[in-house]
Amino acid sequence: MKKIISFILAVCILLLTSSCNNTTIHNQPNSIPYQTNSIEISDDNEISEQEKTDYYVLNTRTKKIHLPSCYYAKKIAEKNYATTDDLQSALDEGYSKCQKCHPK
Repeated sequence: MKKIISFILAVCILLLTSSCNNTTIHNQPNSIPYQTNSIEISDDNEISEQEKTDYYVLNTRTKKIHLPSCYYAKKIAEKNYATTDDLQSALDEGYSKCQKCHPK
């Protein structure tokens, strides 16, 4: 009986947490200029044309490289947020490209 109650409580917490994520405001560092040209988003929310950007966003915790407009780049905690203008050097340092935005 305790396992069932724990399971129901866990599901409720997950549902409440996921519904709150849509209204949470995530602060991003203001010192980085956001300079991009227009992009086209397909139905599956992937970027279909390569975004032209002056920099890439790095998640220092997950070691992922993102385009500045990527959904996941906007979710990075400030302490894990970094940028680079050299994609190849980030790859050489062990970072990998995001599977959602596909930086090139």
